[in-house]
Amino acid sequence: MSNIDNSQGILPCPFCQARVAIPLADILAGRPSLCNSCGAEFSVNHSESSDGLSKLRQWYQTVQRQVANVEQQGGEINSPSKPTPEQSLDHHPYQKRQRRPRRD
Repeated sequence: MSNIDNSQGILPCPFCQARVAIPLADILAGRPSLCNSCGAEFSVNHSESSDGLSKLRQWYQTVQRQVANVEQQGGEINSPSKPTPEQSLDHHPYQKRQRRPRRD
């Protein structure tokens, strides 16, 4: 698994607004995420976010190919840096799901 596979986006929980780190692969696949703060389960609404998700998917696939090429040539890839608040995905619509009890 390359380092790009570990990349995460930061989204606010639609219930409590806590910042939730979500793997980009999960966002693109539409897998639900779980807020560690309030226990809510949610996912990005793909129908309302199709343009942004299409661009994210293109970027993700391009970087995956570039990483594979570098690794194939024996190079090393450093871990990607965390996104700044300006680069995070704070304003994407969500599909709210049922709340789960918080696990302490």
